[in-house]
Amino acid sequence: MGEKDKIMTPEQRQEMIHLLQKEEAVSPEWAGMLFPPEKREYELVYHGKE
Repeated sequence: MGEKDKIMTPEQRQEMIHLLQKEEAVSPEWAGMLFPPEKREYELVYHGKE
């Protein structure tokens, strides 16, 4: 997902407002847009690594 894909459309914002007002759960995809992870973790994996 590119940076542009993470921007909510006006329709998505209205749906988000509606869900929050009804105290319903927000999808993980939308939660990721609102609260992106601050850092990413990487792991180096190779043959013979213990």
